[in-house]
Amino acid sequence: MLSITQAAGYLAEVLLLGQEALSVNESIGYARGAAIVRGTLAQVATVLGRFVEARALITTTRDYFAQVNDPEGIGLYTDTLGLIEERSGNLERAEALLREAVTTLEDHQAEFYAALAQMDLGSLCVRAGRYAEAEPLLTKACAVFAANQTPLEYQRSRALLGLAVSQDELRQSIAEECWNTFQTSPPAGEERQYYLWAVWQLLVRAGRSAQATVVLQEAYATLQRQAQHLSDPAWRQSFFEQVPLNQEIVVAHDRWQQAVRQTPARLVRLTTPLGRPLAETDYVEIRWTVNAPEDEAISDLAERRRFVLHRLLAEATAQGAAPTDDDLARALGVSRRTILRDMRTLEQVGASRATRKRKQ
Repeated sequence: MLSITQAAGYLAEVLLLGQEALSVNESIGYARGAAIVRGTLAQVATVLGRFVEARALITTTRDYFAQVNDPEGIGLYTDTLGLIEERSGNLERAEALLREAVTTLEDHQAEFYAALAQMDLGSLCVRAGRYAEAEPLLTKACAVFAANQTPLEYQRSRALLGLAVSQDELRQSIAEECWNTFQTSPPAGEERQYYLWAVWQLLVRAGRSAQATVVLQEAYATLQRQAQHLSDPAWRQSFFEQVPLNQEIVVAHDRWQQAVRQTPARLVRLTTPLGRPLAETDYVEIRWTVNAPEDEAISDLAERRRFVLHRLLAEATAQGAAPTDDDLARALGVSRRTILRDMRTLEQVGASRATRKRKQ
């Protein structure tokens, strides 16, 4: 049930079920079950960009499999730990762990898990521009995924292979294959954006800019669909801001759309008293975020507007400014009356912030 729910993108439900399952396994003394659940929770934490939490959970899981001398478990969770380190920016540590995972899993004939580790290590090598090292790893992984009929893993490793090969004719052939698959039978599954990002990179490198744009749009839409299942605003923000690949997709999408996320504003300082004429020194220049990627996950437009309003107020306060209702109305492109109504709603839920005439 946990894996099915996770693959469907319902991360909040996975966290809830996972905590319940962990409690049950610990209460009955089932150490293996508890270790596996911790591994699942670590994967969810990684998806959300909570890498410190993920590292602690997966290390405990890997230690358990080391204690019971289970090489397959050791290799699998060493691979997962390597991914966590890579996404945390610890690339040297990540590479060491991924190489260890490949060796362990190959030595114990865990073919499919070894292919996953080979793909992860090959991806890291592609990222570093070490294509000659990546190509044999990805070639092996592709063969295993093809034999096991796992389309998401196959298509991602195939796209990465297209980036790694030195022959332009072969790269073009793989790019055509990946584009055709994307059009006719695009694979679904857990963290689908990693497959789409690899295909986008390949199409860009192959000079297929129009096709690449279509894939980029789908990668961004995939992120938004996943974010809609995150009820906690802090989770949504972390999902977009803390996960490097998600950041890269947003940046590429914004560049294509020429999206404006932040705008400057000249506001009165928070400490400026009321009741006197304002001097030049009473103003401060700030930047506030009028359009963040996580906003789009809120389907109700009024709720989305209030969410943005609350962020603008928080950002203004953090930068020492107190916006007026008119400042906020201009930033959001709405009437002053709408701002007054939204401010009352925020006050009712205890989420109000200081403005020029509202002191906290």
